[in-house]
Amino acid sequence: MADTFQTKYSIDCLRLSPDQKYLLCTQSKLNGAMWGGRIDVLDMSQSAKRVSASETSSVRVFTSSQHILSSYINKTIQGVTSADWMNNRMFVSGTDDGTVEIYRFNPDALKLTLTTTLNQHDRVVSSVAVKKESVLSASHDGLIHLWSISSLSPAAVKATFRGHHDVVQDVCWFEDENQFVSVGNEGLAFVWDTRTRSKSSSIRFSSDAVLCVDVFEHFVAVGMENGTVEIRDRRSSKKVLYRDETSHKLPVFRVLMKDEKLAVSASDDTTVRVHSLGDNKKGFTYNGHKDYVRALEWGPSGCVLSGGRDRNLHCWMYLLNGKQQ
Repeated sequence: MADTFQTKYSIDCLRLSPDQKYLLCTQSKLNGAMWGGRIDVLDMSQSAKRVSASETSSVRVFTSSQHILSSYINKTIQGVTSADWMNNRMFVSGTDDGTVEIYRFNPDALKLTLTTTLNQHDRVVSSVAVKKESVLSASHDGLIHLWSISSLSPAAVKATFRGHHDVVQDVCWFEDENQFVSVGNEGLAFVWDTRTRSKSSSIRFSSDAVLCVDVFEHFVAVGMENGTVEIRDRRSSKKVLYRDETSHKLPVFRVLMKDEKLAVSASDDTTVRVHSLGDNKKGFTYNGHKDYVRALEWGPSGCVLSGGRDRNLHCWMYLLNGKQQ
């Protein structure tokens, strides 16, 4: 069985803090012709304390077999499309009005403070990714900005990467802090080098849009608009290491790699698929959601965290013999 936590709005992004104590849960809601947003910070510690609600923050608690999740902070803002932790107390978010925002989180005071607002995109910020003091922001305007974020100086654009001719859907750092990959509506993945500030290679996946990307070492995993999940080795990018064209029936908006043997993907068909990369017959499809699934994260102790338009955050375990734990 999966543990379920109901949020107020549709869940767009889930990110676990580096110390695995806190979970960012960004949400959005269409109010007439305008999007509204919300950021919840959930306590993932096994010995979480029940905190009383106040006028500025509310607390929702559910007990999992392994941990307790508590929602500390609620903040109504523009629709929040993506987020990533900078450290255990600060995170960056992208919004649908084109801004990149930096927040400081104080778990003792139950306070979330907006410290910096960055305005360089003129369309939706679709993805943000952090590596040390560098932040990537990808946008529907076709641009990727590399921001230098330091406590010693104001945040500034260090470089702008141009190469996509349509929406940039997602961006992800490689382990090498000087290289990252981006995907977009052209069906391509571009590998970039921050030292030369240029494109070092490209991978043609499909004529359909590539909506999401994740990496493990030199492996690049993508999810596509046609429902396909595919993995390539960027060192020999023409060779397909893994492809699943049948598990999902609608677009895949999130894919995560655990290692060279395991990946997970979320789709608008309401399912989450655990992919056994050596033998997909050993994979597992989770059917616990009732609407689009747009958010995924690897949780503590090997669980999967998933969320989407049904406003439910699920925490569930899996086994690769086709059974859910």
